[in-house]
Amino acid sequence: MSALSTDLRSDVFAYDYSGYSLSKDQNGQRPLPCEKFAYGDIDAAFDYLKGVGVPPEKIVLFGKSIGTGPTTDLASRDVGVSGVILQSPLLSAVRVVMNTVVTLPVDIFVNMNKINKIRCPVFIMHGTLDEVINIQHGRTLHSLLRNPYPPWWIKGADHNDIEARHYEPYINQISEFLKNVQPTPPIPRRRFFTSFSSFG
Repeated sequence: MSALSTDLRSDVFAYDYSGYSLSKDQNGQRPLPCEKFAYGDIDAAFDYLKGVGVPPEKIVLFGKSIGTGPTTDLASRDVGVSGVILQSPLLSAVRVVMNTVVTLPVDIFVNMNKINKIRCPVFIMHGTLDEVINIQHGRTLHSLLRNPYPPWWIKGADHNDIEARHYEPYINQISEFLKNVQPTPPIPRRRFFTSFSSFG
């Protein structure tokens, strides 16, 4: 995380999703993964940043894989952030494992129903050989954007090797996006608000 902050010349604020990683509840127990908790976690993180004086327009949201669900949800509520980055995003959780044109009652993180509500620029990147979340998820989401930024379809990349095998262009692509959403006059450092929860 420190390397990412240094290479992007940005402050990085990372957080955990309840039940998906190491977070525990007040009783020291690891909670079960839950869509509601994930939305509560990102809201708490965002409220914390605002509470310590970081204005939303200096924040770029970042979500990877299943983390694109809470990220898309927050951004769709028009909270005033300057941009959104979605890495290997999903249309919805159920659509990762089966093709369906109907959103089932059990489905969660239904990004495809929320992404067109995001008004700020959205940068989508996705590996062409992603075996966890097919690239078609990213392509479809990009087609639904109100304010699309040119996507990066990463040739030969899978779900979990983008940073390892494509680090230099990865940093360059994100840096270019940050420049494009940067308000005038330039701000030396921007808060980069991220979670790396993943299926893989």
